[in-house]
Amino acid sequence: MMNNSPPAAIRQPSGSGSPGNSSPGDPYADPPGLLTGTSLDTEEISARFYTESYRDFLISGIRRHYEHVERAYQRYDHRHGTQRTAALQQCKVHAWFVRHKQTGEVRVASNSCRVRFCPLCERAAKLTVTSQVHAAIRGIKRLRFLTLTLKHTSAPLADQLDFLQRSFRKLRNSKYFRSRTRGGIWFLQLTRPDGQWHPHLHCLLDGNFLEHDVIKRQWARITKGSTIVDIRAVKQANKAAEYVARYAQQPTDPGHLLPEELDEVLDAFHNRHTKGSWGSLKGTPLTPQAMEDAGDWEYLDSWFRVTSLYRLSARATQIVDAWFDGHPLPVVPRDGPEPTEPTPTFQPYLTDFYPSYTD
Repeated sequence: MMNNSPPAAIRQPSGSGSPGNSSPGDPYADPPGLLTGTSLDTEEISARFYTESYRDFLISGIRRHYEHVERAYQRYDHRHGTQRTAALQQCKVHAWFVRHKQTGEVRVASNSCRVRFCPLCERAAKLTVTSQVHAAIRGIKRLRFLTLTLKHTSAPLADQLDFLQRSFRKLRNSKYFRSRTRGGIWFLQLTRPDGQWHPHLHCLLDGNFLEHDVIKRQWARITKGSTIVDIRAVKQANKAAEYVARYAQQPTDPGHLLPEELDEVLDAFHNRHTKGSWGSLKGTPLTPQAMEDAGDWEYLDSWFRVTSLYRLSARATQIVDAWFDGHPLPVVPRDGPEPTEPTPTFQPYLTDFYPSYTD
C-alpha cells in the first residue's frame, strides 16, 4: 500500500520562519536562482504554513543524540582551538529538491559538514562508501574478510589505537601475509561493552587462502598476547561492502558513550586515519566523492519553498510525495520561454543526494 503522507515534520507547522520574509543571513532563505512560477504551480495560495528546515527535519528524530555530539564538539573545540562545532551547526542548512532527468527520481541535495561524528553526515557516508567499496571488490574471485582484535588493557585509548595500527602494519609486512594477499581495505571499529575499550580492524582482502592458525600465531606474537582473529571467505561482495562501510564515517557509536568517554574518543581520533587501502585495492575511495552524474540532476526548488507549499500547490505535493514514496516525478511542460533565472550550480563534493527519507 502506497504511503502518500509525508513525514510529520512536513505536515505540521513548527514556526521556524516564513518563506516570504527571509532576511540576509536567514538559513531558510532560498538560494539565488529560485525558479519562481516555473518549478511550482503558480496557483493562488490563500494561506501559507511554516515548516522546518531540512536540517531541523533530520534532527527531529535524533535530537538528544545530536545534542550529545554537539556538546562534545564544543568541549573539543575548547581543548584544541578548532571550529568543528561551527561546521556541525551549518550542516544541512541549505537544501534543494532535485530530479534525475532520465529516471524522474527525486532526491534532496544539501550542504554537508563532513565532521567525523556528525549524525547528519553519517547516512550519506554509509551509502556512498558502500557503493565505492562494492565497485572495487565485486570482481575479486577470492575475497576474504579478516577481523583483528586487541586484548583488553587499561591503557589510554590513543595508545591502544597507536599499538593496533602499528601491529597491523607489521602483520601486513610479514612474509607469509604478503605472499598470500595482493591488497586490501581496512576500517577501524571501536566498542565499549564492558567498561573497557575494544578496538579492532575489519579488512577485506584480495588474495589466497589464509591459514587461521598461522595468522593467529603471528598476531599473538606481534601484539604480545592478542589471540582473537577471525577469517572467512566472502560469498556476497555487496553485503561485505555494506558491513564495513558502516564504520566509514564513525568508527564507534557516540550515542552509547558517556560525555567523558566521548571526549577521550574525539581526542584519540584527532588527526587519525580510521580507514585505508593498500596493494591491488589502493586508491579505493573511502569518503564521499564528487558525483559523476551530478549534471544529470535538475534543480526543482528549495526545500523550504516546496515543503511550505505542500498540499497547497499541486506541484509541491507531487515533488514531496515522489521523494518520500520513491515514485518518478513526471516532467511538467513549460509554457512560453525558458526562465532567465540561473539554475544553482551544484558542488557535488559538498552535496549529499539522498534517495528518499525512508531507508
